[in-house]
Amino acid sequence: MADIRRVAAVVRRHGDRVGEARLRRRLLSASLTPDTIDAAFRFARFLAVRGEAPPPARRRAQTAAATAGAVAWAFAIATATTLRLWSGGSARPAEAMPELLRVRDAISAYRPPPLSPPLLLDAYLEPRPAGNACEDYLEAAEHARAGAFRLLRGRDAPKLSGLARLERGTFKEGCAILGVLRLPESEDEWASLQLDVAVIESLAHGLRRRAEERLRLGRYDLAEEDARRSLSVGRHLLEDWLPESQAAGRRLVQSGLGALSQALAGRGVLDAESRVLLGRMEAETRAYAADPAELRVIADTSRAPEALERLTPFLEAGAARAYAQAALEGAALGWSRAEVEAARPDPRRLRWLTQAAGRGDPRLEALAWGAARRLARAERACRGMSPERRRAACPTITD
Repeated sequence: MADIRRVAAVVRRHGDRVGEARLRRRLLSASLTPDTIDAAFRFARFLAVRGEAPPPARRRAQTAAATAGAVAWAFAIATATTLRLWSGGSARPAEAMPELLRVRDAISAYRPPPLSPPLLLDAYLEPRPAGNACEDYLEAAEHARAGAFRLLRGRDAPKLSGLARLERGTFKEGCAILGVLRLPESEDEWASLQLDVAVIESLAHGLRRRAEERLRLGRYDLAEEDARRSLSVGRHLLEDWLPESQAAGRRLVQSGLGALSQALAGRGVLDAESRVLLGRMEAETRAYAADPAELRVIADTSRAPEALERLTPFLEAGAARAYAQAALEGAALGWSRAEVEAARPDPRRLRWLTQAAGRGDPRLEALAWGAARRLARAERACRGMSPERRRAACPTITD
């Protein structure tokens, strides 16, 4: 009951200013259950009613007072009750709730620009020597390929040798897979690359699980090291141009920040400032990764050959890392219904891919010509299909 009373005091103190809906969201974000929040709002309403109309025993004690005096006395009782309930047994537990709300506000108010680099995370990871970390990550994935199915399903833990290869890459500066280490041509090669990224993510989650085991043993220093390495893998994958890599990187950063938070709490240094810093790291990661809403825009635009020029801004230097591959793939394989029926892509698709290849960026050029070759292979395959088979198997992202 004491917890509900303290939350009710927060409701009475901030409800009018913040509004019920927003306050409920804040309390939920502070890890309170919906039942506790509902009970607190009911108790706050009870306190408000009691302050306006005292119980019968108190009313009888006030019958000789004037109307103004009775109102003032009722207000004094309500105020004293609120202060007593707010303070509870001690001041420290009562003040924890507003602190959590202030941390939440500080995080939600931090809005880094889209595609801006995660500077706070970079500062935490510290400078590393030059090198392509993803060479080591792909080597680790290849080593784990034999047991990839069980690894991805969570049935097997990563082998120590695989983790060692992965960790070797965390001490390097950058990462580049698509268009540098790998330039898939066939659909099988694309599927193989996507599988490798999934295996890399599973191996990195092994670092998080090892951190959790070390947390249980009270080895908070070692748990923090594992969390840092998991964050490093996530940060590296965010650099790659493959959308699946960036999605995996974002998930790894989020899980790594969770392990880091537990390690700092175990060491007794997870104060409000640290919580805000970790929350802002996650916000920067979301801003740096490809936005799912923008990927949907690219997919929708790719369906209309006459609209392909709208994809050109996604090839600009500031956006290419996050969106160039999605735009190139959409232009090559996002055929409209009419194109599928005719078994012939609109000529404007190849024209736009040719223009993309001529923008002067070697990585973009390699990916654009690769997309053009995928377009040509898809056209050759579709020409030999029956109309029924064509509708099912020709490349299209239409509904």
